[in-house]
Amino acid sequence: MALTVSVPFCYSRMKEGEDQKEINIEPAQALDEVEPLPEDCYTRPINLPEVTTLRQRLLQPDFQPAGASQLHPKHKHLLIKRSLRCRVCT
Repeated sequence: MALTVSVPFCYSRMKEGEDQKEINIEPAQALDEVEPLPEDCYTRPINLPEVTTLRQRLLQPDFQPAGASQLHPKHKHLLIKRSLRCRVCT
């Protein structure tokens, strides 16, 4: 079973008269076996400064780090003031 997504014209950036492209998304498959939890999972004390928050995990979707030691700095694009003048005229 595939999911078909169609975007209404008012939300798309298409011009009038352009054909919409149909996107078929295949659903994820469930695993038969799940990796068991370690024995000390419920008895081990939690060190909260070492655990990442949900926000930190969602900011790095490629890695989803569970521990603070696995966090990577986020790249910040430099903000440059750009001139809107024509280079030929100035």
